[in-house]
Amino acid sequence: EVGGLRMRSVVYTKRGGMDAIDISESPSPQPGQGEVLVEVHRAGINFADLMMRLGLYQPRPPYPFTPGYELSGHIDALGEGVTDFELGQAVVAGVTNGAQQTHVCLPASQTFALPDGVSLEQAAAMPVTHMTAWHMLVHLSNLQPGQTVLIHGAAGGVGTAALQICRIKGAGLVLGTCSGHKSDVVEANGGVAIDRYNDDFVEVVKQR
Repeated sequence: EVGGLRMRSVVYTKRGGMDAIDISESPSPQPGQGEVLVEVHRAGINFADLMMRLGLYQPRPPYPFTPGYELSGHIDALGEGVTDFELGQAVVAGVTNGAQQTHVCLPASQTFALPDGVSLEQAAAMPVTHMTAWHMLVHLSNLQPGQTVLIHGAAGGVGTAALQICRIKGAGLVLGTCSGHKSDVVEANGGVAIDRYNDDFVEVVKQR
């Protein structure tokens, strides 16, 4: 236990609705070699988390399990060999599952210090969308400066992350499909909006 406190966790006990969710208590974990213990202040809730509870998403752990892919908080304890963080430091992290609990042990290599000006609320909403977009655009597609990019669903979470990454990486023309009333979101993030219901995105791309 950390500071005499016990860890509280959201638990999906079975496949189902809200009645499938429970709150459990257990001893707080201790960080091992190369790990940090984070006191969680915010944990993201994603589409995948909700579908796991309904039994409609794979992969997922067997029930019961604690959901959650992303979290932000403060370093509460340091494992042996960890020198890049200090107690009380604000951090953000992505995990395989288990973010929705008061304390999480994870490798220091999976943990990132928050820069000044980024709140814990903002940080907890970033790992899933931004790492997904980065994987697609940079890791798989090798995005280069000046390239033209078409993003489908550009006003959503992954879509807006992709728009931001395109801007950071110096992409040229960036087009994004979206519902017409969300065009301002795409344009505010540097993209050319294409109304998915009223425009032919193939023709729009050819004309550009």
